[in-house]
Amino acid sequence: NSRHDGSNGGMVRIEGGEAHGAGYRDKGGDVIIVSGKSYEGSGGNLLLSSGKSTETSSGAVTIRSEDAGKDGVTGDVSISTGLASTVSTGKKMDSGSIGISTGNSIGSGGSIVFQVGKGHLMDGGDIKLSAGNVTGHSRIGGAVSIQSGSSERYKSGDVVLSTPDGDIFSEFSGDVSIETGSLKNKKYGMSGTLSLKGGSAAHGSSVKLIAGDSTARDISGGEIMLKAGSGGVKNRNYGSGGNIHIEAGKSRGNHMVNHRAGNLFLHGGESNGGGSGGAVVISSGSGKESGAVRIETSQGNNGGSSGILLSTSDASRSQSGDIRLSTGAAKTDVGRSGSIQLIAGTVGNEHQQERNTYYSRRSNNPNGGDVLISSGSSRSGDGGSLDLRSGEGFSKGGSLNITSGSGEDGGSLRMSAGASTSAAGGDVLLTGGTGHSQAGAVVIQGAASTSGRIPGGVVELKSGAVINNEGESGLLLLHSASSVSKSGAVVVSSGSSTGPSTGSIKIGSGTSSKGRSGDAFLYSSDGYSSGSITVRSGNAKFGSSGTVSIASGSSRDDSSGQISISTSTSPESSANKRNSVGGTSGNISLTTGDQKAGKSGNIKIATGHSHFTSGHISVVASHSRSNHDGGDVAIASGSSDTKSSGVIELKTGRPGPGMRSSINLIATSSADRSRKIWSGYEEEKYQEINFGFDEVSSNSPKPAKRKLALQLKKSIDSTRIVSTVPFQVTTVQYSSDIRIKKDIKDVETQDLLDRINRIQLREYGYSDEWRRVRGLEDSDVRVRGVIAQELNEVFPEHIHILDELAMKEDKIMYKDFFQVDKQGLVMDLIGALQAHTKRFQTGKSKRGKTRSIAIATLGASNQEKESGSASIKTGKVDNGVSGGISLKTGATDRLGKSGNVTIETGKAAETGSIYLRGNEAVGNAGSVVVSSGISETGTGGSARLDVGTSES
Repeated sequence: NSRHDGSNGGMVRIEGGEAHGAGYRDKGGDVIIVSGKSYEGSGGNLLLSSGKSTETSSGAVTIRSEDAGKDGVTGDVSISTGLASTVSTGKKMDSGSIGISTGNSIGSGGSIVFQVGKGHLMDGGDIKLSAGNVTGHSRIGGAVSIQSGSSERYKSGDVVLSTPDGDIFSEFSGDVSIETGSLKNKKYGMSGTLSLKGGSAAHGSSVKLIAGDSTARDISGGEIMLKAGSGGVKNRNYGSGGNIHIEAGKSRGNHMVNHRAGNLFLHGGESNGGGSGGAVVISSGSGKESGAVRIETSQGNNGGSSGILLSTSDASRSQSGDIRLSTGAAKTDVGRSGSIQLIAGTVGNEHQQERNTYYSRRSNNPNGGDVLISSGSSRSGDGGSLDLRSGEGFSKGGSLNITSGSGEDGGSLRMSAGASTSAAGGDVLLTGGTGHSQAGAVVIQGAASTSGRIPGGVVELKSGAVINNEGESGLLLLHSASSVSKSGAVVVSSGSSTGPSTGSIKIGSGTSSKGRSGDAFLYSSDGYSSGSITVRSGNAKFGSSGTVSIASGSSRDDSSGQISISTSTSPESSANKRNSVGGTSGNISLTTGDQKAGKSGNIKIATGHSHFTSGHISVVASHSRSNHDGGDVAIASGSSDTKSSGVIELKTGRPGPGMRSSINLIATSSADRSRKIWSGYEEEKYQEINFGFDEVSSNSPKPAKRKLALQLKKSIDSTRIVSTVPFQVTTVQYSSDIRIKKDIKDVETQDLLDRINRIQLREYGYSDEWRRVRGLEDSDVRVRGVIAQELNEVFPEHIHILDELAMKEDKIMYKDFFQVDKQGLVMDLIGALQAHTKRFQTGKSKRGKTRSIAIATLGASNQEKESGSASIKTGKVDNGVSGGISLKTGATDRLGKSGNVTIETGKAAETGSIYLRGNEAVGNAGSVVVSSGISETGTGGSARLDVGTSES
């Protein structure tokens, strides 16, 4: 066609044969393009080239596999050179190379893009660049070189190794890993070196390692880790780990010009928010012994060295940072933690070490050098604290020793707090260390005497005096520290002695030359629950222990002083508030000592003898003036682990001739019968006399479980006995004398029978809480009885509704509790039985004949005009056969005769009819069969229908 007015060039398509089979083994035909072979020379070349265009772009060359079907994958595309063999020729031949390059251009050179297709349901495909492997001895594997293009006049191209940014739904971006290969030979050889190096130039290039920033809240930025290689084989004893060298650049300028070498900076990251800046941590490696951390300056060319400065930055608004020097902890039983030594350099003899630690101030006088440890001063706030602390230990913490020097006269040790120019002077506080088993003690001890002729050193605790002698001297306080659980005890005792006796303890007030001597108090301090005070004599190995005597002083003019043992009054801050509980005054306990082998001592409370009237003994709980309960009085005998518990005996004294003795158990009632309204509801108060048992386990710390069996209760409305256990009696008698009754009438028994028939008898079990009250262990127990609420609909006169049934020991309280008068119900059952007997009567037995039975309704009076009907029928069935009715007399032996069955109406002016009929039916109706008896030897019975005759 014409160059200027033609169409596209023709297409050449080479296509393999199509496979029409239905099996998965039926594949399409292959297309193979092979150049010509050669025997001595090279084989023919294969050139795939697109068409050239004179005016525009040349055609593209595409090598690709076809799209996959619905159940397969796309085909592979492989470009490779052939194998190079040395078997036949013996020559060393190389395999062919593969070159992929774009053409040269006056403009930009063409790009080469290696890109894997996108994936959707699986991971994306990989790109792998791998150089050739070798198997020969002392041969190097092929190298992989990635190099950007050079530039003659500006800048060579960049080399970027990066993973793409993650999408909005991505969780991670990909990793970039550059590493050299490992060696399978673990004994010899060296793995390849990994180098990051900038090129040389007038301005040396920088090498930057920058971790990724974090854009999410509360997430840290990426880390940078520089780690040297490990040495040796794991769990073996040879080979050292590799070093890490970080070195700033040298200065190579003229020594006459002051050019400094490069600095080395380690900076923690800055914080632009409210958090702290990043820390700088220099840590040595772990091992049998951890590596040392050494910071030192180099020696200069002039022979001197520069200083080392450890300082925190100045603070413009807040507190400046601390400096802390600490050695590592030794976590084994045999290890020892390292020491800290701050030693100033020596002058002259290098083997002589300066003994003055921290800050040593040299002096020209012959005295030893001073040691000054001073915290920072403040012009407007508090001065800095000074903390001297020894190290912690697994078995025992390190000691802290402050000792003055020895001499002809030993040096003094003085500890004094700072004076105050306007307010209070500073305190001096000595405290022992805290501990898990026992806290450390503070011991102030005088020196021991080296001669028996002089006593040991005195320990004197003395408060401060008053300079002008006009005020009070300072207090002297001995007390243990406060605690959230229990504060420590304060013990004042004299020393032990191997001689006749130990030293005495005297606690007394000071004497007064003009006025009254001071009082002496022995008391426990105030608290949420105040502490106890114990006064006892010491134990004795032989003979009786010491006596404890409490006696009042005698008087020449009046009675002797009283002895009062009482607990303090409880505060009334909340006791006067309605429905509020105040405090509780303390208990008073009189007990004898424990005795393991013998018998513990008795306690006797008795009044003195008198020729007139002996004194009374009253055990009375205190009266409550608020709206709360009065105090309890409990009398309990002693318990025993193996034998019976002690007996409680209430016994009166012997009366005179003809006189009486009494024991009264009385629960006092209130004369005020009105009910009080508290907290919006009506509260009824009881008087109770209770009988019951306590269940106590000797091995259990739990309190006794009380079970009340019998209660005599008196409320505002009634007095009753409440029992939760069965009564076992021989006779129960009720007061029923006619002399205590009035307005006596006959009972309508028919009404009782009708209502008795309306009572629903139920079977039921008891609730868990009521079984607990009754003491029933079986949870499946079933009983028969009535429901009080249902019985109330029929016999309300036998129902009593308690306003409240409360059993405090079982934590039960019911409002409007229904109770049944079953004894009254039995009386009504007698009347119902009498009414039933009038309709179902048994005759008297006669000689040769048993009792007869008559079933009849009651006769009608003149007012009722008609007696009731009698009906015998079986029950109704929804889908089945209802029961039959049989009227027959009893059978006899072969010589006797059975009785007759007579169905007749009663005599009357006009008698009723007798009907024998089947009822209506949807299907077949029932028959009426009248059949006479069958006889085995005689004549069968007749069937006769007679009509009635009329006498007129």
